Order: sequence, then C-alpha cells, then structure tokens
Amino acid sequence: MYIYLFLITVLSYFIKGLTGFGNTVIMAPLYAFHVSPTITSPIDLLFSVPTNLIITWKEKKHIDLRLVLPLGGLIILGNIPGMLFLKYMRVEGLKLVLGVVVAGIGLYRILSQNKTYRFNRWVLVVIGVLSGVLAGMYGIALPIVLYITQSVGNKNAFRANLCLVFLIDNFSRLVLYGTGGLLNAYAIRLALTLSPAVFLGLFLGINMSSKLKEKTANQVVHVILILSGLVLAITYFIEMIS
Repeated sequence: MYIYLFLITVLSYFIKGLTGFGNTVIMAPLYAFHVSPTITSPIDLLFSVPTNLIITWKEKKHIDLRLVLPLGGLIILGNIPGMLFLKYMRVEGLKLVLGVVVAGIGLYRILSQNKTYRFNRWVLVVIGVLSGVLAGMYGIALPIVLYITQSVGNKNAFRANLCLVFLIDNFSRLVLYGTGGLLNAYAIRLALTLSPAVFLGLFLGINMSSKLKEKTANQVVHVILILSGLVLAITYFIEMIS
C-alpha cells in the first residue's frame, strides 16, 4: 500500500508543480482505494501548506490582493459546513459525490476552455462559498480555479493568486480540522512518511512547467480529472451491489 500511495503522491504534486492546482483531485479519488476520505483530506492539507507557500513565494510579484482577499474570506465561510459534512457523512456517500464532482469539473473545463465569462459579485459569492464547502469536505476548491482563470492575464499570475487563495483555505482548515478531531495522529504520521514524495513531485513539476506548453499541461489535468472521477463513482456502485 505504501508504494501505491507514494507513487500517487508524486503524480499529484507533479501536477501541482506543473499547473498550480490539481493535486487533490488526482490524490483524493486514487487514495480512496486504500484510505478513507476523512484521512485523505487532512493528509493533503498538511501537504498543501508547504507546496502552496513555495509556489506563492516563487510567483509573489504577481499577487493581486484585491482578487485574493474576497475569495479567501468566502472560502473560510464555506469551510465550516464542509468540515461538518466530511465528519458526519457516510464514507460511501463521500466517494460517490467526489467522483461526480471531479468528473464534472474535468468535463466542464474541456468544453469551456476556449470560452471567457464575466462573473458578477453574486456569482463570486456562490463560487467562493461553494469552493469553501468542497475544500472543507475534500480539499478541493476547483470552482475558484475557474474564477481566477478568467480574472488574470498570464500563467504566473494565475499560479500566484490561486496558491495564495489556497493558503488562506489551508490555514482555515488547519484550525477547523484540528479542533474538529480530523487532524489526528495517524494522518500526521502518514503525511510525514509520504512527504518525500510530495517534494519530489513538486520539484519535477515546477521544472517541467517551464518546458511544457500551458495548454498541453491543462489538457492532461482535465483528462485525469474525468478518469479519476469516473473510476471512483464506478467503484462506489460496485461496492453497493457486491
């Protein structure tokens, strides 16, 4: 099991280093074959703090606080119900919901990647709070990715602002998971043993990002999103009928 988790962690944080996001949507469904979502989310949270710090620091000159602070505040609002859902929902239900969410976002990104939108303030509120709920449950705040994609002009600004928003979410969830009993000794031990895989994947992804076209990298992520979500949803139905 450890070798499997190590390889999935390397892949997840390779994608993170490559694009600035995508680690959780790769890691969460594939970890779920061996690890409960109530353990996976805290582990990924512990991984996310240093990796988001590294990318934010690397791209710090592109940060726009007028974009980051409203999104960060809305995410914190959504974190609380999200954490409660994670703690009290049945694990099987979490698997199905996660699979549908991941596959749906991947398909949506493929169909809409060449389109641009103007989001009003009410859409911003919905996106921010929904991202917080999803992050509280699974560590996934992908609706924010869609918003920031349309709000910044280049790849470096996208990575900088996205990872800073993620950092705000990370520190919020550290408090909530810690006080809510989700950040337990087992999750911390497993995170520590897998931490070399995190930094190996991140290092490889950051180095590859300068060589790979952004469009190609995003297409890879979208395909992995869809496949991971479908596999998780299918395994849920197999478990239900077996």
